[in-house]
Amino acid sequence: MKTRKLFALLLALTMVISLFVACGNGKEDKTSEIPSSDQSSSPVDMSNTETILSSEPSTTTPTSESIPSSEPSTAAPTSEANNDSASLIEFNNEVLFEDQTLRLELVNFYSKDVNWTDGLQNEKYITLKGTNKSASEIKINPKTFYVKDEEADVMADRTMILAGGKTATCGYMIAHRGTGTVNHIALESLDMLYDVEGSFLVVSSSGLGEATISIPEKINKNGSDNQSPSEGASLSTTTSTENIKIDGIYLDESYKDKDSDTIKLLYVFYSATSTGDTLSVDSKSMTVSIEGVTTYNSTRIKDACDYMPNHYYKDYIKKVEYGETVKFAETFEVPVAALKESRKMTFVKKQIPGTEGLIMSTDNIIFKSNVEEIAKAIDSSGYQAEAQRRADADAATVSKIRNEINGYYWDFYVNNTSYKLEFFDPDEFELTTALNTVSGKYTVKNGYIYCDNGINVVQIPWSYNNAGEFELDVTSAYSVDEG
Repeated sequence: MKTRKLFALLLALTMVISLFVACGNGKEDKTSEIPSSDQSSSPVDMSNTETILSSEPSTTTPTSESIPSSEPSTAAPTSEANNDSASLIEFNNEVLFEDQTLRLELVNFYSKDVNWTDGLQNEKYITLKGTNKSASEIKINPKTFYVKDEEADVMADRTMILAGGKTATCGYMIAHRGTGTVNHIALESLDMLYDVEGSFLVVSSSGLGEATISIPEKINKNGSDNQSPSEGASLSTTTSTENIKIDGIYLDESYKDKDSDTIKLLYVFYSATSTGDTLSVDSKSMTVSIEGVTTYNSTRIKDACDYMPNHYYKDYIKKVEYGETVKFAETFEVPVAALKESRKMTFVKKQIPGTEGLIMSTDNIIFKSNVEEIAKAIDSSGYQAEAQRRADADAATVSKIRNEINGYYWDFYVNNTSYKLEFFDPDEFELTTALNTVSGKYTVKNGYIYCDNGINVVQIPWSYNNAGEFELDVTSAYSVDEG
């Protein structure tokens, strides 16, 4: 009997447990049958989205269906997002920035609906075309942007990467800065892009640089170039002020830049006059701004003004005393493309008061085939004298000068370096510094000795002073600050 009761009790307990498990399984099955919500549980597919880079990272993330691209949208913006009726404004590749290595052109403005995670916005974009004029790769990223002088947010489709000699386009979203939890606010209209100014970080093999653009200085709100002659606007020029007068602007078409065939040498000749305090002027501190977009600094190129002795062309300061007038030359390495017809050029020479108002047109530039032709035009008498001094000397002069230099040496100090220049019979020379020794052959000219080491030619002026003593101007010939 005991055995039966225990078995019956165990059997009853087993049935109760089975029933409890069955009920539990029923509840679990019922829960699993409740349909799930795609919005709350399905992940967004980001496999085809393109990474967006910005100068200031945003925590607002668009859905994969609405990532903006560099290609303008052909769809009109929705009325719920913006009342702006225009979705695309195109330009004729207006140049916004150009220097020796890079050109940035404005392609278009466009708007596009973007469904960010915190709401839909009709975003405004500019498309820029970049051209790499160098042989090395360039990378471009936006830095700081402004809309009507108010700092703005900017997001790029990607880093613009330009291989040597190549072009590419990239779209940049411009928006108001957000406040609080709002990361950014879309611009109210496409026309607001006409007020955009900004800067880009330019990374190249030569280091870091900056490119700046100013759309309001280049483009009117009707989409036209501010200085376009086709609009009937005439450029008013100012070539002189109380202390300075521009005598001529010339371009040497034969100039060859080591990095780019498109770079030529622009000459600016001017006269500086002191009407009061003494002026301290050199040949390396003038700037020229073309269309207010790109500014170039003057740079002195060795031997660029050899045939223009009546124009001061040195890095050293020249004093212009009260009542005195001195002629100067300055040179700029400028891309030919930047000198399109009827463009405004603004000159500034801070060493001379009142130069901020100097304005000329690129139409005033005189193109010449070589530097000798420029010298003939701007300094005729100086050119004739220098051409004679650089002509080959006759046999008697060659013999006389060889007697003055062969077997002698000149010690001198320039460029923070000590030099020793020695001449040997019949026409050889040797130049020694702490770094190395070079040698070669020399040629006697009527006023110079040309020393050719097989790589470059140094032109050393020679003369006889009033006492009849022979002089060799080795210091100016080897100085990096003169000639």
